[in-house]
Amino acid sequence: MEEAALLLEEQPYVAIRSDSPERPAVHRRRSTMGLGRRSSLIRTPVLDAGEADELILRANDVPDCKASTVEETLQLVKAHEYRLEQFAKLQGVPGMSSMSLRFLPEYEAGYCEHIQKGANRRTRGCFLLGFAGLVLYITWEASLVHFTPRATAVAIGLVITPFVVGFFLTFVPCLAKHFEALSLTVFGLVAMGLIALKPLLAKSGPVIPLLILLIPIFGVARTRFISSCILGWSVFLAYIIVQLTARAYVHPSMDSTSDIFYQGLNYGMMVLGGMVSHYRQVPPQARTRDVMSMQELLRRRNYALQLPFGASNDYTEALNKPKFSKHELLHGLSLEFRHADVEACFLRHWYLIDPFPFESPHSAALHQGMFRVIWFPVATVVINQTFLVIQDCRLLGTAPVAQHLGLGLRFGVVDLAYVSAAVFMFVLGQQYAVPDSTARRSLLATLVPASRVDDVKAAQYFSAGVVVLHATCMAVLFFAVQASPASSVDDVYFMGFINAILYSHRSGLRLRHQYAVATTSIVGAVVLVLCCFVFPVGRGLRYACYIVVVLLLASMISREEELLRRGFFILKSIRSLEFEEWFQTVVSIQGWVRQKLLLKSARARCSTSSIEVPPRPPVDTGLHLSKASKWGMYGECVHVALVALDLVLHLFSGSSSP
Repeated sequence: MEEAALLLEEQPYVAIRSDSPERPAVHRRRSTMGLGRRSSLIRTPVLDAGEADELILRANDVPDCKASTVEETLQLVKAHEYRLEQFAKLQGVPGMSSMSLRFLPEYEAGYCEHIQKGANRRTRGCFLLGFAGLVLYITWEASLVHFTPRATAVAIGLVITPFVVGFFLTFVPCLAKHFEALSLTVFGLVAMGLIALKPLLAKSGPVIPLLILLIPIFGVARTRFISSCILGWSVFLAYIIVQLTARAYVHPSMDSTSDIFYQGLNYGMMVLGGMVSHYRQVPPQARTRDVMSMQELLRRRNYALQLPFGASNDYTEALNKPKFSKHELLHGLSLEFRHADVEACFLRHWYLIDPFPFESPHSAALHQGMFRVIWFPVATVVINQTFLVIQDCRLLGTAPVAQHLGLGLRFGVVDLAYVSAAVFMFVLGQQYAVPDSTARRSLLATLVPASRVDDVKAAQYFSAGVVVLHATCMAVLFFAVQASPASSVDDVYFMGFINAILYSHRSGLRLRHQYAVATTSIVGAVVLVLCCFVFPVGRGLRYACYIVVVLLLASMISREEELLRRGFFILKSIRSLEFEEWFQTVVSIQGWVRQKLLLKSARARCSTSSIEVPPRPPVDTGLHLSKASKWGMYGECVHVALVALDLVLHLFSGSSSP
C-alpha cells in the first residue's frame, strides 16, 4: 500500500511556468474516475483547428493525485501501472535486439520499408551535395598536383561518378524500397576512391573529404544502425591498411606511421561519435520499460507506437490522420508546435523524453536527476580532450606555444564548460523541486531575462554557450597551429574543429535544433571569413567549402532528431488516451464477472496441461543502461591508452638514441 502511494505521488508535481499568461492556471485534470471525455474524439474528423492540440494537452496534463478514499487511490495506481504496462507490451511487440537494434524478421521488413518512404529527398540531397563538394575538391587538387592516368581514373570513376549514377537511380521506381542499399553502395565506393587517391597523388596529411563523408552515414542517410557501423568501421580499417601498405611499398616519404596512426584515430573518433549518436540509451535510474532513444532508437520506437495493438485498429488508423501529422502541428522552420501551450508542454519533456518517455514530466523527482542525461556525454568530452592533449604533445613538439595553448583551452575552457553544464542542470533540478515559484526563479533571474525564465530554456541557453566555447576554442587552436612551426599538421586540428561542430548537433547536450544551428552557424561564419583572410585564396575557399558542407549535414542531423522526438511526443500522447480508455473498460467489468472468467481460464489451463506450448519470449521490461554513452566513453579511454603508449614509446626511443 505504501509502495503504491509512493508510485502515485513520486514527488510533488510542479508545473513549469504555470503562472505564465500563456498557460491557463486551470489544469485539465486526468482522473481516471468519472472522466467525461468523448471516446470518439480521436476517431472523428477534425471539428476545429485546435482539437488535436486539445487532445495532446489533455494527455499530458498534471495528474490528479488527490483521491478521497483508499479505493480511489488504488485505482489511480492501477491506472498508472496499466498504462505503463500497455506501453511496455506495445514496445515489445516487434522484439527488438538491444545489440543490433533489429526487429523480428516479420517486423524488420516492414520497418525497412517504412524508413525508405521519406528517404528519397534526403538521399538525393546528400548525393548532390557530395557531387558538388568532390568536384570542387578534385579540381582544387588538380591545380596543385599532377594527376596520372591512374589517379584520374580513380578520381572520376570512384569518387565522382558514383554520386551521379546514384542520384539518377533514386528516380527509378523499382529502387524506391532499396535506398539504404543504394546509399551504402555509393558511400562505400566513394570512400574507397578517396582512400586510394591519397597514395596515388603521394599526398601527406588527412583526407578531410573522407571525414566529411562519414557524417551522412550516421544520422543523415536513412541507413540502419548495424549497416552504418559495418560501413564506418570498414572505412576506418581500410584507411589504415591502405596507407600503411602504400608507405611500405609505394611512397616511403609519405606520412610517418605515427601520423597515419593519429589520422586513423581521428577517423575512429568520427565513427564512434556517429555510433553513439545513432544508438544511445537511457541512464541507469530510468524505470520505464523498453526505453529507446536517439536517431535509430527514436525511429524504431515511433514505428512500434504505430503498430496495430489490441483487438481494434481504430487508433492505429487515427494516428495517420492529417490532424496528427507533424506538418499540421509544427512550424516548418523552427519545428515548434503551432499551439503555444502544446509547445510549453513538450518542452517539459525535453530532457525526460529519453530516460523517462512514458512517465509524467511533472514529477519533480525526475527533473532532479535530469543532469544525469548528459553525464556520460560530458565524461566522454573530458576523456576525449585528455586524448587530444596527448596528441598535442606528440604532434606539436616543435611548437611549444601552440602546445601550451591547447593544454589551457582543452582543460581550462572546454572541460570546465561541459562540467559546468552538468552542474548547472543539477542546480536547476534541485530548484524545480521547490514548490514556491519565486524561490525557484531566484537563480534563473540572475542568468536570463525575467520574461523568458524557465528551467528548460535556461539549460538550453547555457548549453548553447558551452557549444560556442567548444567550437571557438578548437578554431583558435587551429589558427594557432597554422601559424606555428608545426603548420604541416594543421589539417588534423581542422578535423577537431569539424568534430566540435558535429558534437553540438548530436544528442550529447540535448541542444535543440534551432539553438545548435544558430550557434554553430555564427562560429562557422566567423571562421570561414578568417580562413579567407589568413590563407591563400585557393586554400581559404577549400576550408570555406568544408565548413559550409559540414554545417548543412550537421543541421540535417539535429533536425531529424528533433522531428523524431516531437513525433514521439504526439504518438505517445494519443496512445496514452487510448490506454486510459481501455482501462475504463477494464474497471467497468464487475468483480464477479472477472472472477468467473478467471475460473474458466484456470480450468482451461488444467485441461490442456499435457500439451506443451513453446513459451513466448518475455517482453523486455528491464532497465536499459546508457549503453552507447558508456561505450563511447570506453572508446575514448582506449584512444587515451593508445596515444599514451605511442607517446611513451616515442619518448623512450628518443632517450635511447645517441
